[in-house]
Amino acid sequence: MAKVQVKSRSLLEKFKDKCIGITLLCFMVLKVSSQTPESKKQLVIGGQFKDLILPMPIIKKLASKGIWGTDDVLPRDVNNGLESNDWSYWGGNPMLGKDGKYHINIARWPEEKGHWGWPKSEVAHAVSKNPIGPYKVTGTALPEAHNPEVVQLNDGTYMLHVSKGGVYTSASLEGPWQFLGKINIDKRGHKGLSHLNTNLTGLQRADGSFMFFTKRGDVMISNTGLLGPYKMVSVHNYDRYSGYPEDPVIWKSRHQYHVVYNHAVDKKSVYMRSQDGINWKIEPGEPYDKTVFRYTDGTTNTWTKFERPKVQQDAYGRATHMSLAVIDVEKKDDLGNDNHSSKHVILPLVTERLIEIINTDSITENTKNVNIRIKVEKGFNPIKDVNIASLRLGGSEEVNYGGGAVASTFKEDNGDLILTFDWYGTKLNTSNYDLKLLGETNSGELLYGYALLPQFKEDPAALVTLPIKIEEGVLKTQVENFGLKASNPVILKVYTYANEEWQVIKQLKIPALKPYEISKIEIPIKDVEGVYEVRISDTNTSFWNKVDDNHYTIVYKGNWNTNKEGQDIYLGSEQVTSQKGASVIFFFNGTQARCYGLISKNMGGFEVYVDDAYVENIDCYFKNPLHDSVIYQTEVLPLGLHKLELKATGKHYKGNPEGPVTIDAFSYLD
Repeated sequence: MAKVQVKSRSLLEKFKDKCIGITLLCFMVLKVSSQTPESKKQLVIGGQFKDLILPMPIIKKLASKGIWGTDDVLPRDVNNGLESNDWSYWGGNPMLGKDGKYHINIARWPEEKGHWGWPKSEVAHAVSKNPIGPYKVTGTALPEAHNPEVVQLNDGTYMLHVSKGGVYTSASLEGPWQFLGKINIDKRGHKGLSHLNTNLTGLQRADGSFMFFTKRGDVMISNTGLLGPYKMVSVHNYDRYSGYPEDPVIWKSRHQYHVVYNHAVDKKSVYMRSQDGINWKIEPGEPYDKTVFRYTDGTTNTWTKFERPKVQQDAYGRATHMSLAVIDVEKKDDLGNDNHSSKHVILPLVTERLIEIINTDSITENTKNVNIRIKVEKGFNPIKDVNIASLRLGGSEEVNYGGGAVASTFKEDNGDLILTFDWYGTKLNTSNYDLKLLGETNSGELLYGYALLPQFKEDPAALVTLPIKIEEGVLKTQVENFGLKASNPVILKVYTYANEEWQVIKQLKIPALKPYEISKIEIPIKDVEGVYEVRISDTNTSFWNKVDDNHYTIVYKGNWNTNKEGQDIYLGSEQVTSQKGASVIFFFNGTQARCYGLISKNMGGFEVYVDDAYVENIDCYFKNPLHDSVIYQTEVLPLGLHKLELKATGKHYKGNPEGPVTIDAFSYLD
């Protein structure tokens, strides 16, 4: 990094020419300081995906003798999932086959090679009568491949894809697997993308198109076959790059898409939901951690690392089990021919209940009552089983923290339970496309479900825009519909960043677009060096109001330097510090905020505070250096004034005493 000049960052100097900015900031400081910190709200049981994980039933007995592992993973059930003293197993997604048995195609390699034998792994096929196990290996599916995932296609056949983009197909889960080819990817002008054909997860949509979610949180879609070309439609959907995010799994249940992904370095995980699979909302809490490995008799195992999440689904697409690859020591300590290895673990989940909203009119804060139907299912009688007094209904942001509407009346309808909720005044926000029901059964078991709001449709239109190009004084982009339904006419607004604010310079009417239809945009502009963004109005697509590192809503404390050298730095400058305790504060009026900076293998970390309450520590480690990357994103907050503060730890994530950090920009949702 080049030598830079130290900048003095006192509040007076930063705002001396911005009297309006000073007044606004002072008001925000006073307002935020009087609020209850958002991060002090407590999630209720069922407020995070991790609460859905049930204790593992013991298939035969727990064992300690004759098997590998540290004391932390003993005793355990060797019949859960797949393990061996001779092989290391890693990943794979069990699926129910047409023969009524459960099949898994899983990576494995000889234990004697240690964990770093995985580059020479093969894909083995195993089968079981029980979704949890025991699984018996029947043979080798692919002689050399890693990170397999099997997807059932709409015609009942199967696709198996592996790292490096190889695609295979078969009429059955047992194989044989025929090599189809490698996927082709069109970045379409998106920058800062990497690992596009490694650790992919995918599914086929109802119209036959195929969607891949990438290792780094990008979405790409092909409607021209399994090999593509896959067009990049949505990028950087992860909440942060701290902890080296990877290993996503995507699935669709009823009206929505789900993604769970893993942070390899800091051993955290994240759960996201989406109505269209392109625009994502991040749920609070974690989908799994080291505490979830417990048995029905109370015995626990504490695995050192747990990665490669996958789910089993039922006929409705609901997740019934979660699979994880686990290892008893750090990967570097599994040397082979020792007492350490890895295996496949399968965890049962609380099954989502089938819930529908009966109201046909749009539901808003002014709606008086909301009526829902909880459907009867095999093994579940809502009339007898549901503890009605425990139920809460509302947007997930409210219900996850104990809020939401309560039921006032109920009745039976052909075995289903019909409930009326007193709704008037219950809050919804622009990210809510469904309602969450949360409560418990009369026996104290967790009960939950999601119901699509009547004003929304399953697999709706999904308008996306290509990155802007400036060519010969003309701004060029295009609007495309990657949803499965036709769009409504919308307004496209073109913004430029001037005087530290986003200003509209042009509005265009975009006609209704059929799925995959394109509307090309060309606008003459005067300032070819300017910064521009486009926003589609009248859709649920979020627009992040991005401000540069010298914006008046940003306050720096401590010694910060200005760096102007490097590719893709936002508006040409970023702020840098290695001083422990140096901090940056961003005040915003909205529901979420993001912080952008440099991520690379030499970077340090931050302590994160939201509304003066400590949230967590993050690092800015990443193998490939990328400027202007999202290094942190807050959870969804109540609409209002908020304060995001990041304090430099002065340390690299591995504990090294030097660890610089950068601030390139902030953005917020209003």
